Amino acid sequence: MIDKRIIEKVLTEQLEEIEELKKASLCPREEELQVDFESGLAQVVIGVRRSGKSILCHNVLMKLGEKFAYADFDDERFKDMTSDDLDNVLEVLYKINGDFNVLLLS
Repeated sequence: MIDKRIIEKVLTEQLEEIEELKKASLCPREEELQVDFESGLAQVVIGVRRSGKSILCHNVLMKLGEKFAYADFDDERFKDMTSDDLDNVLEVLYKINGDFNVLLLS
């Protein structure tokens, strides 16, 4: 298992990156219109690695004003993560974000 303090450090850094994204002027993409939060179903965005899927999702969520939490599992410090760590990830996400409506995982 990964130490919960490491999970909190990583997710806090990722939250800070999201806050910086909110300040940036990002180009809209027509694919944003395909994300449908009205459906109540999980939304899955697929594409090749490093093609901007997470940024597309951030754009949509910010435009909608959704309160969301974000976890990027591609971080090197999560390389030894197992399914047993996922409860701690969710707990930390609530701790650093408060309540949220949408969970964005990448």
